[in-house]
Amino acid sequence: MTSISIRVLRGTRIFLHILQAIAVSAFLFPFYQRHQRENWLAGWSKQLLRIFNIDFQVIGDLPKQVNSGHLIVSNHVSWLDIHLIHAVLPARFIAKSEIRQWPIFGWLAAKNGTLFLQRKSNKGAAAMVKVATNSLRNGDLVACFPEGTTSDGHTLLPFHGSLLQASIDAGSDIVPICIRYLDAQGKPDIRMAFLDEMTLVESIVSILRVSHGQAELQVLKPVTGMIAGD
Repeated sequence: MTSISIRVLRGTRIFLHILQAIAVSAFLFPFYQRHQRENWLAGWSKQLLRIFNIDFQVIGDLPKQVNSGHLIVSNHVSWLDIHLIHAVLPARFIAKSEIRQWPIFGWLAAKNGTLFLQRKSNKGAAAMVKVATNSLRNGDLVACFPEGTTSDGHTLLPFHGSLLQASIDAGSDIVPICIRYLDAQGKPDIRMAFLDEMTLVESIVSILRVSHGQAELQVLKPVTGMIAGD
């Protein structure tokens, strides 16, 4: 466990890091081309992980043609999952619409291309499939968490597969990713999980208590060749 002074130092650095994101998103993003936004987002996410002192390892091969449209499908343990994926594959995430209402973070998510889904509406899901399909056809990386919520990292929750239709309609590959947070013994580290009624602030404080975190992204073989009508 980290000392209080280290937690305060990290917390201050995180606050400044978020201020940087606000400034860049507000004043520079309107002038950035897509590859510039993606490069900045990857660098920002890597720096955030460094501030939390979280090392990560990629196992497997990342897509070589990242601008040809891929749907990234991952398990979901923590809000950190988004930044782990952004660090190696800057993507447009599909997220629940409630996140758009979060102070600051909802605005940042929107500025960074997040697609917001009305989860309780069948029409919302169908509309999101169309939006995601167009994004994939445009060459974007689109990412989603089919579990629909987070787990403690020990199990995989049932998948909600409706969003996978976007990959079929766009004729794009699906890139499965498995994320694990590990403790010093190589077991799932529940301190990284974002569970139940935990708030974002409570989760950040919990992670700040961890002296050294470890994360693993296992990139599995792409699922190819799925087209509408198969």
